[in-house]
Amino acid sequence: MKQTCLIAILALFIGCTNQKNEASTETPKEVAIPGYITLIINKPAVKDGIEVPNGVKVTAPSYLTYSDDDYFRHQIDLEKDMVDTLTISSKRPYLEIAHQYNVFHRASYLLQSGDTLRLDYTDSLPNANILNRKTSLFDLNYEAKRNEHFYPNDYPPQFKLNFPLAFMNRNHSGGISAAYDELNETYKPEVMSFLMQERRYLDSLLKSQQIDAAYHQYYKAKNTYDLLGTSLTYDISPVQSSNASEKNLNDSLINYKPKVTDIKYLIAQSDDSLLHNKFYKDFLYDYIHYQYTSKIEIIKSSNGARRDTRAIFDSIQADKSLSEKAKQFLLFDQLKQIIPNFSVEDGQRYFKKYVALRPDSSFIKALVTTYDLSSEISDELALKDLDGNSVTFSDLLAQNKGNMLYVDFWASWCAPCIRAFPASHKLAETYKNKDITFVYISTDEDKQKWMKAAQKHNILKNSYVIDNKYTSLMLEELEMKSIPRYLLFNKSGKLVHKKAPDPGSSETAALFDQYLGE
Repeated sequence: MKQTCLIAILALFIGCTNQKNEASTETPKEVAIPGYITLIINKPAVKDGIEVPNGVKVTAPSYLTYSDDDYFRHQIDLEKDMVDTLTISSKRPYLEIAHQYNVFHRASYLLQSGDTLRLDYTDSLPNANILNRKTSLFDLNYEAKRNEHFYPNDYPPQFKLNFPLAFMNRNHSGGISAAYDELNETYKPEVMSFLMQERRYLDSLLKSQQIDAAYHQYYKAKNTYDLLGTSLTYDISPVQSSNASEKNLNDSLINYKPKVTDIKYLIAQSDDSLLHNKFYKDFLYDYIHYQYTSKIEIIKSSNGARRDTRAIFDSIQADKSLSEKAKQFLLFDQLKQIIPNFSVEDGQRYFKKYVALRPDSSFIKALVTTYDLSSEISDELALKDLDGNSVTFSDLLAQNKGNMLYVDFWASWCAPCIRAFPASHKLAETYKNKDITFVYISTDEDKQKWMKAAQKHNILKNSYVIDNKYTSLMLEELEMKSIPRYLLFNKSGKLVHKKAPDPGSSETAALFDQYLGE
């Protein structure tokens, strides 16, 4: 009975309306091209972070995300990718673009097939306009205007809960833990109150014809799943509204915290088309965290302590309330944690489980490309040099037989690795006429970043990048948990020091002299 009631209430929350609004923000200038959506992005100014009231300075990239027709999520980093015009092909009548434009703020744009969306920025705040059709005042810029309306000089309470370190009192007499608890107790009820106020605000905009019916429905749906997700995340019930018109709503849901069985029923009844919307995916993430992640034990893996994402994967796969399409992206996210953080065998085993779910999807291709899963599990370490030539680590040992090998594992993003290069160059110069070869092996996944860093820091001779990072057993045998990491091989090619000292250490030269004298 409660399950049926919950579905009915959600229908009320998301309910359609045929009301048509005539207000317009801009006269159409473009012709719609069905099957395509065009984004014109006038670059936002790059800000050097945002300083919040407690003095913490936080930064985040500005990016756009959308789901293609196969539910695969694409992300465009506006600062890194330098995109000013983007054309998206889609057979769907509507497409959602989510825009993270600073650390705390994001906006959602619901676009019709054929739309041309222009994004302009003032002080890094986006203003969206459709160029091919009329839109109402709040259709596209609703969320920014909503935040202005409710919190003109502050951040909405959900931001404070989502980013507690940026908002908690760092000088709290009870310490960080007490400050975190205080922030939670203060803002949890405010979040639910805000979300309920937002519902009335949306209805008032519809009544005054400041928002189109389709957009009202979309933002109302987003609000609904925010309510349910927040209820799960913080294990609280929505607050009671004083609005008499919402009495039935309160009696049915607002004073009744949905149980997991009700949420499962809701998910099972939901149409897969919702998966194209970020708000629904976020709701499913909240459900997975509440139902599985938070209950899974923390274990030690090769890369430190973490939740056992293998167990989470198995739980999601067995969850009958989730559709195959929903499992596709949820399991994809778990695989992105399993492959780099657990054994090669585990990565391959769970990848094969995933392949059995949907062999030819965009998700499979992304995993194969990112983690080079086209390679078989091997004891060998496959490498590429700066000219693109392939070589194995065994080849290097054979080619340098009679010489010692000092091997430096590094990456372009590793500051301690980079700091050690001057000492490495100095050491190589000292031993340039001795039987010792310096080898540099990058663990970078982005080969362009490796090549640029190698050029910048003059790591050009005997410079390689790993080509089978997630299918090589050699890295596991070496227990390669962190970098920089140094190996020392004697003239016979035997590993004599699994964790050799860094090039700046006085011990290194002493070891060189010891093994050179053998």
